[in-house]
Amino acid sequence: NNTINIINSHSYILSNGTSVRILNLTQGKKIANIMIDTNGHKGPNKLGRDLFFIALYNTGQMDDYDYNDTIPISEERRERLFQQSCMKKQGYVSGWGCFGKILNDNWQMNY
Repeated sequence: NNTINIINSHSYILSNGTSVRILNLTQGKKIANIMIDTNGHKGPNKLGRDLFFIALYNTGQMDDYDYNDTIPISEERRERLFQQSCMKKQGYVSGWGCFGKILNDNWQMNY
């Protein structure tokens, strides 16, 4: 049973203008998706750059999303998720895979 509750989700604006939205979710070990928009309502709102997602797991850990529910995700797997989902040259960019790259790069957005 996968349940996503977007209607009752909450958004918060931090003092630096970052928007954080928590989407309630029950899906395996993942209990919530957290959407981060680093510049809030300002542009360009580019998915994968200033708009990306974090997964919150029932262990209390935050990481990228891994459909295998393997937590924590390995650095190699995070890099593959980044290449596949966050910064593809062509095709669909999902916004997943970005946070794992940030974790791998010691909390720096080096892409």
